[in-house]
Amino acid sequence: MRRTEHNQSEVKKASGNAAHAAGEKRELEARRAAAHYRGLFENNTAGVVFVDRGMVITGVNRTFVKLVGRKKDALVGAGIIELCSVPTRGLVSGQLQEAARNTRRRTTLEMELVTKRGEILCTQVSPTFFMDEAGGLDGGVMVMTDVTAQKQALQDLWEKNQFYEALIRDASVMIVILDENGVVTGMNRAAERISGFSAAEVSGQELWRLFHLDPSQADLVRERMEQLISGEVERVADPFRFIRKDGSVCHAETQTSLLRRPDGSPGGFVTTAVDVTERMRLESELVRIVEDEQTRIGNDLHDGLGQMLTGAATLLEMLVAGLEGQQKKDGARVYEILRETVHEARRISHGLSPAAVKNRGLAGGLKLLAEHVNAAGQIHCATDIDSSVRVSDPAQETHIYRIAQEAVSNAVRHSRTDLVKITLRRHEGGCILEVRDRGIGFDPSHPKSDGIGLRVMRHRANIIGANLSIDSAPGWETVVRCRFRPSEKDSLRQNDKRPAKSAPQRRMRKAQK
Repeated sequence: MRRTEHNQSEVKKASGNAAHAAGEKRELEARRAAAHYRGLFENNTAGVVFVDRGMVITGVNRTFVKLVGRKKDALVGAGIIELCSVPTRGLVSGQLQEAARNTRRRTTLEMELVTKRGEILCTQVSPTFFMDEAGGLDGGVMVMTDVTAQKQALQDLWEKNQFYEALIRDASVMIVILDENGVVTGMNRAAERISGFSAAEVSGQELWRLFHLDPSQADLVRERMEQLISGEVERVADPFRFIRKDGSVCHAETQTSLLRRPDGSPGGFVTTAVDVTERMRLESELVRIVEDEQTRIGNDLHDGLGQMLTGAATLLEMLVAGLEGQQKKDGARVYEILRETVHEARRISHGLSPAAVKNRGLAGGLKLLAEHVNAAGQIHCATDIDSSVRVSDPAQETHIYRIAQEAVSNAVRHSRTDLVKITLRRHEGGCILEVRDRGIGFDPSHPKSDGIGLRVMRHRANIIGANLSIDSAPGWETVVRCRFRPSEKDSLRQNDKRPAKSAPQRRMRKAQK
């Protein structure tokens, strides 16, 4: 019996020791958890505030003390609403009460706290509230993150956006935004006014189709986009000729830049354009006046001075025939000089008044230009002329001839070449005039290379809606290339491959008329 009682006592003692050890373990774990949460509380990078059921502060961590610049003793016992800026207290109080009633819903709100120095501190607050056994509010904890710098950055960004939006919207120049495929995504009021299209009408349309760009101009746009995307250039500037909504022609000087996404990939393009239609009209009128005056002077040289010099040369030849000895030799020399003067006056008159173009057409005029160069004997001028090319517009024909004339003249004077070649051919629904020399070349991008002659050539090309390019480099050949489209009726007449209409087609066409 005694042995049994002893065994039971030993069992109870062992159980008590085990329970004591378990209690100590739980206590240790509780202490560790408390230390863990105390560390999280004190060392949190965000401000942490404990409040009671009356929203009175019962505890704060070091980060919150640092944020508001107040001592911990001054914060504990103060109402959290009292730390907010006066204009926002009512709003914050209502938001906290709403969050306390809906503890299951996660709430994030903003508080404007006033620091000890009177500065406004913008914070983002995530409150968590605790309920007592009766279901009433028992207190809560608020985690506050300083977002003052972020709010200021957003405010600055908003102000910049407002500025740029106003700048784009109210700018006097056309601004068109394109995606990376050349599709219009938006444009400003000036673009709407100048083009006649509304922003809604153009959105989603390809630039070259919307404005009916010539194939050569459309190809140039795509080429420029590729250059920008590849990083070959930062921006491109080109003159363009497009069709407004009402069908009228608009001349514009454009500049296009690439927009990149944050990862560096192409995000689109922004094109600015200045409407120079009126300026082009005035310049065209000026060119016409100069052209008319040159023609008049050339005709006067040919019909007036040229005829007088020719008559004087004839008389001198008759006089020389009656002379003898040294007088005859001297007279012959004077006669030769007078003959050269007649030829020079005729050459100048032909240059001032391109009668060859008017009488022979563009192809014939270019051939005659080559003959004049060959006659001078300085260099050889070869030709590859498609005689089927017809240009019925006299102004366009004259401008193209003048471009060729200036290009040949530049080659003769500056290239130090022995060969110049003039080419005129049809290409992809249009025509190409090309003047090529195998001289010393030059750098077209150098400011000193952009002389009056080159500027006049570009201006003439712009007037007729042509595209002028100059390819050259020091030590290499120079190629002046002018792509143009004849008038619609010229294009129809020159298209030899166009199939003839069948009898049913002709009857249908007649019925439509």
